Amino acid sequence: LAAEGLGVTILPRHLAELAAPRVVRIAVAPQTLLRTVGIAWRQGRQLSGAATALLTLLREALRVD
Repeated sequence: LAAEGLGVTILPRHLAELAAPRVVRIAVAPQTLLRTVGIAWRQGRQLSGAATALLTLLREALRVD
């Protein structure tokens, strides 16, 4: 969309370097960016072994109860 003049975007540096030549790129000051993410599943449904393993791994890695 940015290349067509229909908006702006925020991209990781490696993707911005691949942008079309007519796209203006402006570096953002280096700062740590944080993003809150979540995981959801349908209530009352039993999770597969793989999904249970993923939840266990995430809880241990992130120390979340």
